[in-house]
Amino acid sequence: MIIFGFLVDEVGTCSIVESIHSYRDTPESPFPELTSQNAIDALEMMKTIKNEISSDGEYRSLTFPFVKLIDGEALFLKFCYLKKTSINPIYKISALPGKVKGVSSSATGGYNLGINKYSRKEKREQVIKAYTYLTSKEMQRKLVNNFRIISGISSLYDDSEEICKEDKDLCDLYKNLQPITRPISKTKDYTSYSDKLRDTIYQFLYGNKSAYEVLKIVDDITRIYYVTMDSSINLIITTTYIIISLMLLISLACLKFRKFKLYLDFLSNDFWVLFIIGIILIISISYLDLLKANTLICHLKLMFQSIGFTLMTVPILHKLIINFPESNKISQWIKNKKYLFLLTFIVVDVMLNSIIIFHQYNIKTLINKNEKNFQICRKNTTISSVQYILLIIHMLVILFSLFLTFLEWNIETTYYDIRFYISAVLIDAIIAVIYAILKTVNITNYTVYFSIRECIFMLFAISSYILMYGIKIIWALINKNNSTANFMRQVKDTSHTQNTSTSIYDRYAIVSNDSSSTEKVIGKIMKYHIQKSVKSESKLENQVTYGSNFNNGPSNSFGDVSSYHTSSNVSNVGSNYIGSTNVLL
Repeated sequence: MIIFGFLVDEVGTCSIVESIHSYRDTPESPFPELTSQNAIDALEMMKTIKNEISSDGEYRSLTFPFVKLIDGEALFLKFCYLKKTSINPIYKISALPGKVKGVSSSATGGYNLGINKYSRKEKREQVIKAYTYLTSKEMQRKLVNNFRIISGISSLYDDSEEICKEDKDLCDLYKNLQPITRPISKTKDYTSYSDKLRDTIYQFLYGNKSAYEVLKIVDDITRIYYVTMDSSINLIITTTYIIISLMLLISLACLKFRKFKLYLDFLSNDFWVLFIIGIILIISISYLDLLKANTLICHLKLMFQSIGFTLMTVPILHKLIINFPESNKISQWIKNKKYLFLLTFIVVDVMLNSIIIFHQYNIKTLINKNEKNFQICRKNTTISSVQYILLIIHMLVILFSLFLTFLEWNIETTYYDIRFYISAVLIDAIIAVIYAILKTVNITNYTVYFSIRECIFMLFAISSYILMYGIKIIWALINKNNSTANFMRQVKDTSHTQNTSTSIYDRYAIVSNDSSSTEKVIGKIMKYHIQKSVKSESKLENQVTYGSNFNNGPSNSFGDVSSYHTSSNVSNVGSNYIGSTNVLL
């Protein structure tokens, strides 16, 4: 009779750990990976022993092994160490056999000693003295001699020691032990982990699941999934991102050809380069998501996001400011200092990111039953505050850009660029809303979580690229024989822009010169909205003077609107006034 007892409660965890550890290739080999062939063979042997020379009942019994230790009716009995006087004298204690000769395993256990950190200082000193005595070699020798315990002081089992003269078997056992601790450091909640480990392994020992299947489940309990740098998946993903980035960079070569440049005159060449770099930085965030989460990776993701967004939006804001319908000193200054303008935003990004560079992210581990575990970045209060500031700055840039697009809606030189930009912002806004909604959903599936993030960042970047840059290259290739003027005319004809001025004129009411300041502001905005070109300061002065003289009073916004709307030159303005009133557009 062979009793392999016992596979219940925490002792069951010890038995499983010992069996896998005993299937190392050499005594010096580390604990086998749970999904390795060594671990599979160990479980297969446990099941073979159960089926061929033991039984489910003996494996599961708590009392049966104790009985056999006393009555001596077992040829081989696996059990915890007990001193000889507690068991039948026919038994000889030895280390467990392993896969190969010289390999063994013994799960260790014991007591943990600690001191309450809230205790008084004088009590701590007394406890320290007591612990010092209990762990001293002298005290441990007494415990070994009197109670045959296993001590952690290995010199107590030297041949010269009294215990070895009295109990040679105990000393031989100690010298041949190959201890292994239970996996208490695998997780913060070891008790739950141990329960899951046993329950899962039992599905193989007493059920129909394969050894690899249950070991894979156990491994997934604590394994954190991410894409390793040397994996084939990483190679595929890295290659994909490199190809996409290279394609984006290569497309910049179109700026050197006059055929494409005519369609890409919305931004200067250097700003187009920065725009593409910003897109690549946004794409890079989705790649960083796949790597093992740590504070550095988390900081890089926020930095790439903020600087990438700045490089994508600020060049467009710069163009909209200098393209303001009415010439002004601010637009002129920004036009002459475009690098300083862009650098200001980048410096703000870098400074805000520098504030939090020494702050640690909270790496949160999402533990999922029967699913892959993974880690995500969790921000502390300081990091969250900086992120909100960055978000506010970027939102203000977008909102101001949208306001300028309304003012410049009919400027002919940027007519189609404005509409492409609005389309890009609309799509990005939809993506942002979807992302915000998904953030409120507790997604714990590894594949779903990262697939969503990959798609969102990729869609955000690629949609911006296509609408602001790529579509113009495609259009240039399609319209081989058309000039830029023809292209602009096609876009405007599609939107029926030739009727814009008339329809707007008809929709707005007539107001008096005593209109409120709010109405004047609205009138000024609408004047800019329907204006088709940027007016120089000298031309504006002439138009304002004429309108002022005609109304026998100071110039106001509504006079400007009327003059801009009803004529293409100053000489035609007078015939369009109605009495002493101005037309509000």
